Amino acid sequence: MSKISIQIAQSKEFQEAALLTSRAMINNPVVAAVFQGRQKRFEAIIRISFEYMPGEIHVAKDKEQIVGVMRIVEWPKCFPTPIERLKLLPSLFKASKGSLPCLSKWQRAWARHDPQEHHWHIAQLAVLPERQRQGIGKQLVKHFCDFIDSKGSAAYLETDKKDNVSYYENFGFKVIREAPILKEPNWFMWRPKS
Repeated sequence: MSKISIQIAQSKEFQEAALLTSRAMINNPVVAAVFQGRQKRFEAIIRISFEYMPGEIHVAKDKEQIVGVMRIVEWPKCFPTPIERLKLLPSLFKASKGSLPCLSKWQRAWARHDPQEHHWHIAQLAVLPERQRQGIGKQLVKHFCDFIDSKGSAAYLETDKKDNVSYYENFGFKVIREAPILKEPNWFMWRPKS
């Protein structure tokens, strides 16, 4: 397992973090359904979320290179309010170039499943494709779990990849719901406070 450092990203790192996230997640089932392989569109949307949405962006670094990204958000700010969505609409419309209806449907569906009790939410978790399966994601999730345990908080996430379910179960998450989003199976997972 690579030894990495994890820290909160500086705004000057958002572009690199968004590129990494888009490269790592472009083939995830729901992302693929929304963006149909158009990585630049997805990257632009991720960049907007990093710059304008609530939450913290944590980066895993090997020396100075960003090799992993995790965006976490404290409830009730997990998803934008209707007013926040309206404010972001011009930027999202420009960035998505036609993918906005599917993107909106996806995000509204996930928001409906968001538990209505206090938790910290893993909004994105991505590892540089050429560095996957080297323990970087594991270190990011452990960092997150240590953080929420220190706060005495519960945690929540969604995944559209079946392989991720058992991965997150290793950290104490349990599936609390399953539902199709844009015809793709999704698993909604909860980790109770310790």
